Amino acid sequence: MQKKLGASALAIAAVAAASLGGTGTASATGIESLTSGSLPLITFATPTGSMEGPSRQHQEANTRRNTFGLRFMSMPPALGLTGGSLEDGTTTAWRPSGGLFGMSAGDKWSPGVTFWGGVSYASTENDFAATAFDDDTYSLSAGVDKKFGKFTVGLYASASVSDTESSFNGGSSNTTTLTMGPYLNYQLNDMFRFEVNLGGNVGEVDNRRVAGAAVITGNQDTAGWFASGAANIDHWIGNFGLNGRLGYLFADSKNSPYVDSTATAIAGVESHFEQLQVSGQVSYYVGGSSGVGFLPYIKAEYLYDISREELRTAPGTLQPANDRDEIVLGAGFSVFSDGPISGGLSFTKGFARDQFDNWSLSGNVSYAF
Repeated sequence: MQKKLGASALAIAAVAAASLGGTGTASATGIESLTSGSLPLITFATPTGSMEGPSRQHQEANTRRNTFGLRFMSMPPALGLTGGSLEDGTTTAWRPSGGLFGMSAGDKWSPGVTFWGGVSYASTENDFAATAFDDDTYSLSAGVDKKFGKFTVGLYASASVSDTESSFNGGSSNTTTLTMGPYLNYQLNDMFRFEVNLGGNVGEVDNRRVAGAAVITGNQDTAGWFASGAANIDHWIGNFGLNGRLGYLFADSKNSPYVDSTATAIAGVESHFEQLQVSGQVSYYVGGSSGVGFLPYIKAEYLYDISREELRTAPGTLQPANDRDEIVLGAGFSVFSDGPISGGLSFTKGFARDQFDNWSLSGNVSYAF
């Protein structure tokens, strides 16, 4: 599973575009809920520090989706910006001619290799008293891809820093993560497109919590991988674009065991996560003789956690909601010049997941030659 990829991918991707390590809340019975790195919370019998639950997984996936959504924004077929070449081999590109037309044989600039970079900020808040926390995540990502007919094959890398504060125990964590992986986009025709995104990550988590007058610290390593795929359908009615997406994510994460500053041994943990993603998007393309194209859009997503660990507090106490689905609403835009430079901005806000509030902002710029 990717650790906080900027846009954003974003994910996370999201993605996605999102980690606490070896942290939890102790109960009178010695049972606690523990989160490790980007892992969902699971039950352990060791008193550790702060926690954040499965929200980390959701945040990372969202960052990746935003990141690669901006990179592969659907355009009117005559522009050819998503496919790069027509079925007859004619290369197409943006040119200042009312917005839509294919590149002629005399044009020198033709999309083939694209370098891109992105930044992302994500905020997550848990307001359930027994597990309350605030998290701020900053991500930087970069990638390069090459077109081979209808295929686009690329490689990306990202770095992220996350600061988390938990009010219920004076806990905090600082997480740094590096992620790298390949991606593939296949443009079957003007309507159907398929995507695959793989990634692996390594990270380090510095933990802190307060127990009475003592400040307890600890450090651990994290590692993980993820795989995601999606099918897209694009349809244009004049300058209006309609997009539908059906995606699936699988992630596996491990956190190493460590010994905290009180000589308490904290066990390592492993977790798996699966999510179904369904979304729809409406956009409108505006272009003119100035050579600048503008594509604003709105979107809605439904997310369902097929499989994940649940957040648990001490037996006999009020438990967190642990709901598995979420609605994400978003808006953004892409801008295209009369040359090889393009860019975009995306904002998303999560709803309907009890006890959690989250939003993200992602930006992207690319240069094709």
